[in-house]
Amino acid sequence: RAVDAPLADEGDTAPVDEPLAFGDFVTTDPAMKKVLGQLLRVAASDATVLIEGDTGTGKELLARALHAASPRAGRPMGVVDCGAVSATLLEGQLFGHLKGAFTGAAEARAGVFEAADGGTVFLDELGELPLELQPKLLRVLEARTVRRLGDVKDVPVDVRFVAATNRDLSDMVRQGTFRQDVFFRVAVVRVRVPPLAERPGDVPLLARRYLAQLRGPDARLTEAAEGALMGYDWPGNARELRNVMERAAALAPGPEVGPEDLFGEAAPARATAFREAKDEVVAEFERRYVQALMLRHGGNVSSAARESGLSRNALYALMKRVGVDPTEPR
Repeated sequence: RAVDAPLADEGDTAPVDEPLAFGDFVTTDPAMKKVLGQLLRVAASDATVLIEGDTGTGKELLARALHAASPRAGRPMGVVDCGAVSATLLEGQLFGHLKGAFTGAAEARAGVFEAADGGTVFLDELGELPLELQPKLLRVLEARTVRRLGDVKDVPVDVRFVAATNRDLSDMVRQGTFRQDVFFRVAVVRVRVPPLAERPGDVPLLARRYLAQLRGPDARLTEAAEGALMGYDWPGNARELRNVMERAAALAPGPEVGPEDLFGEAAPARATAFREAKDEVVAEFERRYVQALMLRHGGNVSSAARESGLSRNALYALMKRVGVDPTEPR
């Protein structure tokens, strides 16, 4: 649970600016608050959950929060990254194996479904699950039994299943690289975690949170540092932001963190906040629009106002704002 943030119990109705937390995941974004509220509502059930979102958005944090808020919280949570190992090793991690089932299997071992019996199994990067293993996963999900690699008998398992992916499984189904029956079985409850670029209000919130964890409660961001953070689009999402704050915490000479501590020499180029950048683009558009408009109408404000759909007074005000003098020859 996040510090200074309420538990996600009313994700649809929480005040807009008030941080909301679900486990270690915290947000001020209205769309993300609805996701947290939805996850809390399904936590008490055994419904299978599919969490979709870009890499680094915090999907595993949500899966862990879901387990912690469920009646299974006192039982194990097994985690497997489907894209981290070869297909043979992944099959052993998921379903277990007998001694000698494959090269390197020196002893029998239970898979994640057996090891997490009574708890939750979280499969990260489900879109990377090899096609040949998907029927075996489907059998576990439907029959609630697992068969170890090299064995001939099934073992009953009792787990809650949660998966995450940064890929579009619907598109993979259309392409034939992901089984439709598996997709329908894992997407019982389907939620999307927006990238950090779609919830810019979370950037300073998370940055301050990370900084407090790394440097203590006295550490703080300058206004310029917050502007630098807000002006960056964070392709690596919260994971990248965490890395930047770790760098800043290590380099800042005192409790105050400035833009130079965040991005080094690159800070000035990234220090424009979204609103400022948008205003600059709009101002440039308005200036060019008015110049071209007045050129077409030979400086005739009445004629130009009719084409633009603006009143004469509004057009005069716009011309003044963008620095175009109606008395200048065109």
